[in-house]
Amino acid sequence: MNYNVYLYIFVILLVAVFIFALLQFRAIIRRCKKANTRLKRKGENRYKDLANLLPQLVVEFDHNGHFIFINDIGRDFIGYSTYEIGNDL
Repeated sequence: MNYNVYLYIFVILLVAVFIFALLQFRAIIRRCKKANTRLKRKGENRYKDLANLLPQLVVEFDHNGHFIFINDIGRDFIGYSTYEIGNDL
């Protein structure tokens, strides 16, 4: 066999390994993003649970003045239901 054939085979194998590594890296990133989202959701749920246990009014607004979160005491205080305020709360 010729030296060029070995070089050609080596380059093909190198490209195949590179593509495989990229696909594996992409899968790892996807799993990390899912885990991060799960942890973030879990943390948000813990925050909401804790805020709902407090006997004080807890309210969070966005930069436009819209409710992001209001605990149960806050809803009772202002007299609106979750539906009237927004279902995302």
